[in-house]
Order: sequence, then C-alpha cells, then structure tokens
Amino acid sequence: MSGTFQPHQHNTLEDELLGQHIFADLIAAMGASAMVAPFVSVIDKAIIQNQAGAASLESSIVSSFQSLVRDPMTFLRRPEVLMVWTVYGVTYFAANLVNTTSKAYDYQADVPRLLATTTANMGAGIAKDRAYARMFGTVAPRGLPASSYLFFFSRDLVTMGASFNVPEPLAHEMHTKLGVPAGAADVAAQLFCPVAMQFLTTPMHLLGLDLYNRPLSSWRQRYLLIASNYQKTVAARIARILPAFGFGGLGNKKIRQEERAWIKRRQNALHKGMKEPVVVLGRDRHGGEEGLVRQGPDRPTLMPGLLPRPVVPSMLPLPAWAVNTK
Repeated sequence: MSGTFQPHQHNTLEDELLGQHIFADLIAAMGASAMVAPFVSVIDKAIIQNQAGAASLESSIVSSFQSLVRDPMTFLRRPEVLMVWTVYGVTYFAANLVNTTSKAYDYQADVPRLLATTTANMGAGIAKDRAYARMFGTVAPRGLPASSYLFFFSRDLVTMGASFNVPEPLAHEMHTKLGVPAGAADVAAQLFCPVAMQFLTTPMHLLGLDLYNRPLSSWRQRYLLIASNYQKTVAARIARILPAFGFGGLGNKKIRQEERAWIKRRQNALHKGMKEPVVVLGRDRHGGEEGLVRQGPDRPTLMPGLLPRPVVPSMLPLPAWAVNTK
C-alpha cells in the first residue's frame, strides 16, 4: 500500500549499511546545495528588492555579483547565502532520506517524498523568505500574514512535486515511448519540470510578498502589480530554479549515486575478504613455540594461547620453518 511501512528483516547489503547510506545522503545534499546557493541567493535578493521597490532586478543582480567577484569568501559567508544553502540542503536531504528508507523498509516513496520535501522546503524556505523580506524590503519588520504563508505553501507544494516526483516518471516515458536515451531523458526531465512550473508558481510568490509589503492594497492593485512584474519575475525565477532544482537536483543525484557505489564496493571487498580462509601465525603467550592456525569464513578468531602475528593468505606457499612446529 502506498505510504505504508512494511517491516522486514534487515538482511540485505543496503539494510546493513543504512546508517552509512543516510550519512552519504546528508553529504550529497549539503554538497549539492553549496554549489547552487550563491547564485540562488543573488536571484532571491533581487526579486525581493524589485518587488519592494528598493532596487531593480538588474541593478540588484549586478551589485551582488560585483560583491561576489570582489571578495568571494566574505560573500559566501553572508547570512542570505547561508540561509539558501540551508534551505536546499534540508530539502535535498529530505528527498534522499525518503528514497533510502523506502528501499530499506519497502514502502512507496511518492507521497512521503512529496510531503517530506514540501515540509522541509516550506519550513526552511518560509523562514528564509521572511528574513529576506525583512532584510531587503522597504517596510518595518513585522509578522508574516497567514495569507502569505498560504500562498508560499502552495508555491512550494507545486515546486516540490515538479522537482522530485514528476521528473522520474517523465524520463521513463521519454525513454520508453520516444526513444530518448535514458541518461539524456533523466537530465531533460530534471531540468524541464521545475522550470515549467515557474509560470504557475510565480503569481503565488508575488502575491505572498505583496500581502506582506502592502497589506491594505486592493485586489485590483495587487493584480496590476503582479501583471507588471510577471514576465521579468518568471525569467528571474527560472534563472533561480534552474540551478536550485535543475542542476542542483542532478548534482545531488550524481553525488548520492557515487557515494552509494563506493559504499557498496567497500562492503563487497570486506565481505569477500572475510570469506577467504587465512592462515594466522602466532606465538604461545608463555614464549613457547610458534603454532599454525587455519581460520574459516566466519569472523576470524585465534586459537587460545596464541597472540596474533602477520596474516598470510592460505594460497601462498609457507616456508618450512612456519609449518615445522618441532
């Protein structure tokens, strides 16, 4: 049943290494987020300042990139950059965590992944939007109205579905029905879906901001403002979402795949090593003669009374002194 946990025995390689996989998921999420956070923060700041009338999109973007070029280390430590890094880090991690646990516990990931990513992105994203509105807006800091929260939630729900749930089945359809190579289909779907949704989510975003900036405006005034800013804001949000959930999503997926492949190779090597019989040379704890111990496929153990000496593979010929115990 979709979304229902089905407990089972942890007897597969992936289950045994669940903790390592989850840690790898976190590293992949934060690494991918770090690659896109500086660029996304520039666009987010420009949209906020343009909406509030503090600066135009173009001047805000140019100013931010000038700061990035002049002193990149200082720019990367700015609160607005760190907030964006956190938002996308926790969002990617939420998706990774559901993908990992759905395989370990055998449950359908679609609905839990949508809920997890929306909750993570909405919680961190709304906190970030609220901070941005206060930092770069033109009104005195105050609480975000409930109506703004509603529009931001709707925006995030659509965006998360387009970023984490739709690309995989769309890529499958492109591959099976249109003959697009699997790798190219994955890339195209991951880039197209989040971008396409910006035409729908941009009005939600602008309306949520306008309810904060101009709480007493009429709906006609809000419509006129959104209409006048729609095209350039869509373009800006596409420029923002393309790295955030397009390239960032691909980066997160690639890093995660590489980490999981490394964990699997490492575990297979350890598993193989434990199954090969080995010969252990040891010395009597009382200083007596050396003895010979052959160990089986289980966890290696030494015969009582012997201290460990170097391990020698059993297939190698042993010198006469090693087998002569007299």
